[in-house]
Amino acid sequence: NPVREPIYSDKTSKDSFILFVGKMKKAKGAYYLANVFNQVHQKKEDIKLYIVGPDGEETEKFKQILNQLSLTEYVKFEGMQNDLSYYYTNAELTVLTSIYEGLPNVLIESISYGTPIVSFDTPSGPSEIIIEKENGYLCEYLNIDDMSSKILSALEQQWDKQKVRSTSQKFQI
Repeated sequence: NPVREPIYSDKTSKDSFILFVGKMKKAKGAYYLANVFNQVHQKKEDIKLYIVGPDGEETEKFKQILNQLSLTEYVKFEGMQNDLSYYYTNAELTVLTSIYEGLPNVLIESISYGTPIVSFDTPSGPSEIIIEKENGYLCEYLNIDDMSSKILSALEQQWDKQKVRSTSQKFQI
């Protein structure tokens, strides 16, 4: 699936946030997302998590976990959006906690905006996109500690947005 040339948003966010794009369903790893964000937030208290996408069968369970971890005020559910340019333009990074994937467009879209990515190394997909420390980090499959650590590293790294963007070229139309 090719990605079109990005259209950048001129709106800026007052929040420092991690972006997750997808439906809240089991395959997208909602449980992992909540626990990864918990670990990241413990070390970087000002970071938020924006979730863009429709509710799914895991939404209520995810919200319960957030409530138990006292993270509710740090997570924003943005719902389904037709234009994600604001989110990709303003996010510190995009995270993918999927249990399985094909070729995840979310990761390609993110790097086309110059926004780095952090993803589990699912059996297919992310390893074809991620170039370690150039456009993001690939994490050990379903390893919450590894992903949390790499997100924290990504948040500290000074990313060359143009270099990140250039890694998306092979996926363009």
